[in-house]
Amino acid sequence: MRRYSRFRSNPTDLTAGDGADRPINQITRREVQEFDVGAPFGKYHYHTASDNIYVVLAGKVSALVDGESHLLSEGDLVFIPAGVPHMTSNGGDTVARALEIYAPPAGADSHPAPDPRA
Repeated sequence: MRRYSRFRSNPTDLTAGDGADRPINQITRREVQEFDVGAPFGKYHYHTASDNIYVVLAGKVSALVDGESHLLSEGDLVFIPAGVPHMTSNGGDTVARALEIYAPPAGADSHPAPDPRA
């Protein structure tokens, strides 16, 4: 897992970088997730074809990535390569929001993984 602090860029300004000059919306799927205070972790899972990038927009996000716990704050970015199991939850006392980016934008590419906390 790579963690980058204080990411301050507009992801919609990016291009594929492969010479095809395709806009980012053709090579990624993006969604904003909200994490309610006290909500449980989502299921521990991995993606075979997609890397994940989380950019924390507000609050704190707790992430369990490849068995390691991380607390991410507003402006933090985490990169999770394809095949690495992970799950996320609210890590603070206010509603948290994160931009989640899948690259490439695979369809039903979520597979359960054994929860290391069990």
